[in-house]
Amino acid sequence: MGHTLARSHQPWRKVDVVRVFVVYVFNQVRSQRAEDCLSCFAEFGLPYTLVGHSERRHSVSSESDKLVNAKVLSSLKAGLKVVLCFGETLAQREANKTMEVVEQQLKVGLEGVAVSDLGKIVLAYEPVWAIGTGKNATPAQAQEVHAEIRKFLTAKYSLAIATASIVIYGGSVKPTNCVDLIKQPDVDGFLVGGCSLKPDFLKIIASACE
Repeated sequence: MGHTLARSHQPWRKVDVVRVFVVYVFNQVRSQRAEDCLSCFAEFGLPYTLVGHSERRHSVSSESDKLVNAKVLSSLKAGLKVVLCFGETLAQREANKTMEVVEQQLKVGLEGVAVSDLGKIVLAYEPVWAIGTGKNATPAQAQEVHAEIRKFLTAKYSLAIATASIVIYGGSVKPTNCVDLIKQPDVDGFLVGGCSLKPDFLKIIASACE
């Protein structure tokens, strides 16, 4: 993934978006989203860190939900905001286990997080099967999962927290599908991959700012 965008009505400052992008470019230069020293983020004035990315969960080091949770807690303790990634594989979706997987990843990933810190976490749903595979989640599929995520947050915390939470989508977001995706009521923005390094990325930015 390369860049995080949220709707303009959400409480994100423009400078924050730019700083998040710097974090991802730094990681892309290193080929994979690797282990970054928390003190380095503070040194560069970067307020966000990416935790639980699909590459870390499934291809680089097979990170467990518990390890992702430990990183979430450590990042918050260090004063960073967190973009928490989660999502199902193709096999899990085809087995109709999407929400079972998503809810488990969220349940463990948010364990021990104080309610007062939930506003420092951006939730990024990224279906693994739709990342660089040529397959795309339809806007309806993305909305279905995002709506279920809010139901999960309502049950676990409250309707107010579920409504205020920023839930973004990441899965082959590009100019040809971003407009329809951002129209979904529970899709607050995007976690964008390779397209964030191309001129067409400006079209995605425009869709998220409308």
